[in-house]
Amino acid sequence: VDECVIKPQVCYSNAKCMYNNGSYACQCANGYTGDGKNNCTDVDECVQTPDICHQNANCTNTEGSYSCQCLKGYTGDGKLNCSDIDECTSPNVCIQNSQCSNTVGSYVCQCVVGYSGDGYSNCTDINECKQSYSVCHSLAKCSDTEGTFSCQCDSGFTGDGIVNCTDVDECSQSPSVCHQHAKCTNTIGSYSCQCNQGFLGDGIQDCAENRPPQFTTPRTVNAILNNDTKIQIMAVDPENQDMTFTLLLNGTLTTAQISKQLLTISNLKENGTVYVQVQDEMGAKNILILQVNAFKCPCVHNGKCYQNKTIVYPIQLSDYLCQCEDPYTGDRCEIRPNPCNELPCYPGLECSIAQNSEGFTCEECPTLFEGDGKQCALKPTEEKSSVVSEMTLTDQKWDDQLKTKTSKTYKNLASQLTVEIRKVYKDRVGFSYVIIKGFRRGSIIVEFELLFTKKVENPLKPLMEVAEIGKLGKMRVKTNTMQ
Repeated sequence: VDECVIKPQVCYSNAKCMYNNGSYACQCANGYTGDGKNNCTDVDECVQTPDICHQNANCTNTEGSYSCQCLKGYTGDGKLNCSDIDECTSPNVCIQNSQCSNTVGSYVCQCVVGYSGDGYSNCTDINECKQSYSVCHSLAKCSDTEGTFSCQCDSGFTGDGIVNCTDVDECSQSPSVCHQHAKCTNTIGSYSCQCNQGFLGDGIQDCAENRPPQFTTPRTVNAILNNDTKIQIMAVDPENQDMTFTLLLNGTLTTAQISKQLLTISNLKENGTVYVQVQDEMGAKNILILQVNAFKCPCVHNGKCYQNKTIVYPIQLSDYLCQCEDPYTGDRCEIRPNPCNELPCYPGLECSIAQNSEGFTCEECPTLFEGDGKQCALKPTEEKSSVVSEMTLTDQKWDDQLKTKTSKTYKNLASQLTVEIRKVYKDRVGFSYVIIKGFRRGSIIVEFELLFTKKVENPLKPLMEVAEIGKLGKMRVKTNTMQ
């Protein structure tokens, strides 16, 4: 009887029934162990056989079996082979600016030179120029670039900028860095060019021959005898250098002196010459031979000449002014003012120009008076009669100067009134003179005194008749104001 057919469950579920000459046997399936009838338990091959998988693989037990899986970073069947995976052959394993390095079972990402970071998530540019230590030579400038830097030697130096920067001898270069009329001097990191003696310029592009200063002062001037003459010596330097002026001893005018550019000739006695030398900073010279012509002072009437300015342009006689003696005026003291304008005579008396020391004469003092005409006073012994009165002038404006008898305003108005009143009484028998005694405000009230050689009836009548028409000469009088 084949029990394996009659009784399919004669063996354990994970066992195989095997017929054997009227009998049978139960055998656990591969991956299980037991008697096959009553039990078949799973065999843990990973424990039973530790090296059942490759050394670079993990063993995983399963129901009735097992599996081998290569470790991360390896590839293969896990049992017989697990070879290293080169992750660096795959694109974008590492980020930009990072370098991939394969390792056994793994890989490493490392930022390339010039960048810093973990290599996996970030790699940022390193600014080498800001390091605590200098990456360039002390005579070079550092320039940061993406992922690197550069060093450039300073101007006037040559080298790699990192290890060495040596001075450039510009003076040995060809063509020359300086002008052909200049001398080159090498300095550390630079050079200088200086024009040769007698040349002027920057020494590099320009070295022009130094030209002497040129005088702009005229070579002939006029001056006044027995006077001090001052002349501003003028010159122009073509190269705008400072100039020095010197008086040479060749000239005939020995009283000449010069201070900076001001030439002074003291107490000129005759015609003569003055030699003035001008020299610029570089030694270029020029000489002015100045001819001085002496003239008599044009001032008359003992007027004295004096120079009205420091002479810059050709000296003319008009460059001198006259200091006139009293009373002369005018450019050459030729004008004598009219002394009568100052009202030197007694009020109302006529003043005339005369050729005397004072230049004028006064009319004689009137009857009852004595004096020289400039001053007149009543004779104390003469018999006389008088009347005091006043009138109001309506066309005159009050001036406080009318309070002062010595003021020109007072004297002028008093003289006008005296003349006009004398005209009124010109043909009146016994009339001598009129004295203006004073003025007061409102408009102008005139107080006056009429003098007669004898007693006269109604002495104010002639003046009142004139006042009735409101005019006294050119002056207007308020009617009915005579008292």
